[in-house]
Amino acid sequence: TEFPSLEGEHNYYLTFKGAESNAFKINWLQFLKQPIVIENSTTIEAEDYFLQSGIEVQPTLDLDGGEQIGAINHGDYISFDLDVQSTGVYNMSFRVSPLVAGSSIVLRKDDGSFEEVDVPNASEDKTWQTITTYLKLSSGKQSLKLEFKGGDSNLFNLNWVKFDLTGLELQLKSQIKGSATDNSIQADLEIINLGADTINLDDLTVRYWFTAEDYASLDFWCDYAQIGNQNISALFENSFPPRAGGLTYLELSFTGAIELNTQSSTGIIQTRFAKSDWTDFDETDDYSYKPSNNFIENEQITIYKDGALIWGEEPEIEEAITSLVAEYMPGIPVKSSDNQIKPHFQIKNTDNTAIPLSSITLKYWFTPEGSQDINFIVDWAEMDENTIVGTVHESKDGTNKYLEVSFNSNDTLYSHSGTGEIRSRLHKTDWSSFDETDDYSYVNTKNYESNEKIALYVDNTLVWGVEPENNSVGNKVLVGEKSIAEDNPIAPELNEVAVDVFPNPVTEFVTIVNKDSKSRIAIYDYTGRFILGNNTMKHQHVIDLKSLAKGLYIVYVYNNEGSVVLKKIIKN
Repeated sequence: TEFPSLEGEHNYYLTFKGAESNAFKINWLQFLKQPIVIENSTTIEAEDYFLQSGIEVQPTLDLDGGEQIGAINHGDYISFDLDVQSTGVYNMSFRVSPLVAGSSIVLRKDDGSFEEVDVPNASEDKTWQTITTYLKLSSGKQSLKLEFKGGDSNLFNLNWVKFDLTGLELQLKSQIKGSATDNSIQADLEIINLGADTINLDDLTVRYWFTAEDYASLDFWCDYAQIGNQNISALFENSFPPRAGGLTYLELSFTGAIELNTQSSTGIIQTRFAKSDWTDFDETDDYSYKPSNNFIENEQITIYKDGALIWGEEPEIEEAITSLVAEYMPGIPVKSSDNQIKPHFQIKNTDNTAIPLSSITLKYWFTPEGSQDINFIVDWAEMDENTIVGTVHESKDGTNKYLEVSFNSNDTLYSHSGTGEIRSRLHKTDWSSFDETDDYSYVNTKNYESNEKIALYVDNTLVWGVEPENNSVGNKVLVGEKSIAEDNPIAPELNEVAVDVFPNPVTEFVTIVNKDSKSRIAIYDYTGRFILGNNTMKHQHVIDLKSLAKGLYIVYVYNNEGSVVLKKIIKN
């Protein structure tokens, strides 16, 4: 049933009707606030939130008095349940009193999409200010969460928020031409103003979402535009957070103060872009790819006004995953015992997160057969070889060495892309011979193949490969398949041979067997963060890993005495 919404304290009485006695039983009562009805113009007091975390309700010093929410720290939030009457683009206003610099409000909808509006820096001249953004809402019941961000505590005060339905109504049509697997993407576009308001094109941007496999720098051409080629600019950006089918986007902007009157259009805008090396795209999984022989409506190409989404639907946000692979072959001709070591590498980014090259390091282990100094040379690389830095270090045991390769570069290793070949070599200052047959990282192969005995790190955290025994990895020591924290060493006493993990790599279910004794298990990621476990003591555990991100994980297998064996597993 519904109660009228009344302010203040009220007494409610329940009167029971029915049989003379023992009519029924009551366990509990629940009072739920009804969603706030959003009409063409609706103001909500901030203190009328439905849910909150961290904030305080306080008296306000704003002009109209009343209450505000304050004591807002980074990570705090409020949320409202709404009943939106009309689908459309709303102008959202926020009455704020900034207290610091660099804060913002993130508006997060039920589907995970969001807009972010910056809060002005604190100013003695403007204690209270009204800031605005656009928010596209569909009709119906829904929740809206206001998340507060900033570098300090006590970021700002918030008095009220307001929703005003605008007359903005755009439509984008596209005709995407050419093969889905050729070396350029060709999209003809047209923007149509169906709304009641005249729109200045200078306020709009358009995004075409795609994935650039084997990324190279991208070039853009506007082959023809009815509004003038010179009035169209383009840039390419990485999506962060990553988005399904849209890890990269082309953003078009406009100049010339061209006004788009109601019921008019831009006319045809013919665009085309390609990689600088003219290698092929695969458009079949691109979010905005919607091939047609004629112009059709395409809501997978998005339009923004003043940075806020007003047309189309953005691709879904994906979990950001860092996944690198080191591929290796020795230099041709393959000789395991001459006076040079010729490790050739290529590093591939196999998942959805772009990684700055400067944060990546690679380690290759070998035995020096002598104490002479060793020189590192890059003979050729697809990338700028002058940015590749190689340093030879002593291993922890003092008998081996390792080559550490880093990158003095501002470039990025994009998702589903690689560094290309890096052909390097090492030689001793006296040019005496090496014997690579016992080198940890050496593999006798004539083709590039993944090599887990070469380690890759991002910001000094191991993300690929296994270090040899007694070699440090950041704050950990990896011993073969064991991972033992240096500040809390564990002496494995279980019979490692008796412990088996299969399949490995694994895509769904992994089986962990201890043939000698019953065990409990715990799984950690490569940073040492606990992921999951099973404390039931038994010989065999079958664990569902489908929900885990791809990457390297460490399984701890404990017996009753607390002794442990550690096994590495790779989730594909």
